Amino acid sequence: MIKLDPHMTFLAPIRVNLVGLQAEFSVHLFLLPSDQVEALQADVKAGEKTGMDFAREVLAGWPDGAVGDPAGKPLAATPENMAALLRMPGVPAAVINAFWGGYDEATEGNSAPLPAGC
Repeated sequence: MIKLDPHMTFLAPIRVNLVGLQAEFSVHLFLLPSDQVEALQADVKAGEKTGMDFAREVLAGWPDGAVGDPAGKPLAATPENMAALLRMPGVPAAVINAFWGGYDEATEGNSAPLPAGC
């Protein structure tokens, strides 16, 4: 049975490797319906949305303890904290890469093989 959950997410590793910022952590990303992914891609290609917009739409949150404040205190995945995370250099691109890297794996894991003759 497949569950038609509009809020389906998957856990994906993120790696930011810039000269001044190196970090590895995991985030939860939305497993968007195919038509929504295609529309989002078309909007980015047409210049109507940016990579930041794409990252904003696919970022669902993170596991407890994955993101912290400057003192190392864990931060909850609130809208404000997600916006702050996406303002960090390299993070939007890392989120987008993690989405595409995990999207195929996540969708493949939800599908059974087709019966012979289909």
